[in-house]
Amino acid sequence: MAIIQATDENFDGVIAEGVFLIDFYTTHCGPCRALLPTLLEVEGAFPSMKLIKVNLDDCKQLADRFHIDSTPTLFLGKDGAFAEYEGYRESEFFLKAIADLYYGRAAVNTSATEQKTSEQDISKQETKNKREARVRLNEDEEIVRTVREGLKAKNGYCPCRVQKTPENKCMCKEFREQIEDENFEGYCHCKLYYKEYV
Repeated sequence: MAIIQATDENFDGVIAEGVFLIDFYTTHCGPCRALLPTLLEVEGAFPSMKLIKVNLDDCKQLADRFHIDSTPTLFLGKDGAFAEYEGYRESEFFLKAIADLYYGRAAVNTSATEQKTSEQDISKQETKNKREARVRLNEDEEIVRTVREGLKAKNGYCPCRVQKTPENKCMCKEFREQIEDENFEGYCHCKLYYKEYV
């Protein structure tokens, strides 16, 4: 099935029947663009599933209705009922979650993956303690360009955040706190910056 662009006006009708994956995004959101190939792969595996895209730059009512403050935000559902998808964002996890919806099985079980991730986190922390932290730009030039365009369009506010608050001014409060957190290594929310240990 093709991608469906939902709006404030047609949203309820679009989700009324069938299995669907909703992608709430903003135009200049780097992570949203990075996630699109995975969403298309999942959509290809389930041709009858609806991949519903909602641009929150244009759909403020839906952002308010579902209390969405950052993007990408994903929901999975069937026949009008849905819940936020909070699992891993790799295709294998989406595929399992969607198969569970089709066949009426329980929600995604990631406990084995979470255990493996926990063990990896301990190993990473031991390595981090021996190195210096630094912040650099994302190596993906397309994401950097997209996010910078969004920052310009939103007067310095994170393009992946719906609300323009002081906490969301780049470099956002969330990432400043992550920089101070000795256990954190990774991207800021919009994927413009990366904190690493060298």
